[in-house]
Amino acid sequence: MFMKYALAGWHYPYRTLTGNIRFFGAAGFDIFSALGNDFRAAIRDEKTAEDIALALSENSTGLSVHYGLPDPKKPEAVEDFRRSMDDIHAWQEKYGLLEILSFDVWFEGIFPELKRSVELFADTKVRLAFEDYALEGLSDEAAALYAEHPFYLLVDAGHMNIRLIKKGCGNSAGDFGAELSRVGLPIIESHIHNNNGLRDMHAPLLEPRLLAERVNTFDAKEYLTAIVNAGIEDIVITIETIPHLYGFKESDSDCSILTDLKYVKEIINILKKE
Repeated sequence: MFMKYALAGWHYPYRTLTGNIRFFGAAGFDIFSALGNDFRAAIRDEKTAEDIALALSENSTGLSVHYGLPDPKKPEAVEDFRRSMDDIHAWQEKYGLLEILSFDVWFEGIFPELKRSVELFADTKVRLAFEDYALEGLSDEAAALYAEHPFYLLVDAGHMNIRLIKKGCGNSAGDFGAELSRVGLPIIESHIHNNNGLRDMHAPLLEPRLLAERVNTFDAKEYLTAIVNAGIEDIVITIETIPHLYGFKESDSDCSILTDLKYVKEIINILKKE
């Protein structure tokens, strides 16, 4: 199984972006995921752009960047987003270290910017993924774009847990598997984090108060079992928790995320043997 482990690094603000890449790369993460605005601001400084590339190379750490597609009703936001994509494309042309560029899809009428981004990076090795996009299948225009320039899906497992509970389903491996079978794009990344099935909490996977509830709590083992059963092998599992919301401070926050990483790796190792 070709599975990689990543950290959504935007919830760890007490280091610089470069410092976080070095720390979490050395701690066992295969990929560091940077927030788009943070990454774009950093690489506009030539020295910092070079430092980021060096930090990634030191531990053979991969890079993903997570952006939000802009509100098409706000021309200034659209123009700034396009400049950001151009800046990231230029950095990629120079260093070639970006593996995945992913996007939140919050607004209606966003397809033109989705299309422009896909076409812009078509000449690179970067894979573009869109979060919770086309969960029930592709539109005709998206299908035509995909046929020419393939792009991918980022599944947020915490959001999926909430959707299942709201529909009155369970959240077993079978329930997750049924949801995964309906998506319209190949899945290359998944954000995982804990919640109670009611709201988007981004809690640690082993948050004790949620584990005590158990009723609708996201179960990483059930979800990862569904991933394995679906034959999804080339995937990045990105831990997107916010430990400081649950009482963890600085070094304790590091311990929380590394505990979750160890837990996920243990689950996958067990599943590989079954």
